[in-house]
Amino acid sequence: MSTGLLLLRHADSWHKREGIVGGARGDRGLTPEGVRQAERLRDRLARQGLEAQAVYSSPLPRAQKTAEVVTRDLNLPSVLLDPGLISWAVPEEADGIPTQEFQTRYATPGGVFHPFESVSESWASLVTRASYTLLTLARRHPGQTTLVFTHAEVVKASFVAFGNLPLLPPFEVEVRSASVTEWRTEGDPAAWPPPAWTLVRLNDAAHLEGGEL
Repeated sequence: MSTGLLLLRHADSWHKREGIVGGARGDRGLTPEGVRQAERLRDRLARQGLEAQAVYSSPLPRAQKTAEVVTRDLNLPSVLLDPGLISWAVPEEADGIPTQEFQTRYATPGGVFHPFESVSESWASLVTRASYTLLTLARRHPGQTTLVFTHAEVVKASFVAFGNLPLLPPFEVEVRSASVTEWRTEGDPAAWPPPAWTLVRLNDAAHLEGGEL
């Protein structure tokens, strides 16, 4: 049996619309449009007869609310929160301030291994944390399908975890709100050398366009 992770990006959120740093306090959850997006994703998964043996979510409100809407009436396991699935980690003093102010106040020379804001984490740190979390979930649920409600940065990190791409990939990846990215492997997720993973779909948001595929 194959092991699969469906990475579901959270739906449209207030923090993104308002341009503020969306930590635990600054994140006000989903906009009305975001709720509609999550409902469309739920309806699509229901039509497809989704079966999943585990469900995880980032603890940030926008991901939790997306998980709450999507899993409603789908007869899925309870949602488990995992802090390894969050977006950029930010301290309390920066949580909820305007993003532009955050980038100006804490600006520092950055790069792959150095953060661009002195109180944030570097891209390398985020990828390491997210990759460890995703690979741990795969090891925990071999031969099963796991739903993961998370953020664009974690979806991008999955290319390092499952696709063995470098930390600084040679291309950009679009990750739309309420989109689905799916990775699968026929091998043992805990094996060494690691098994090859297949990217089944990326940034799939057909449900937001009225599509079925």
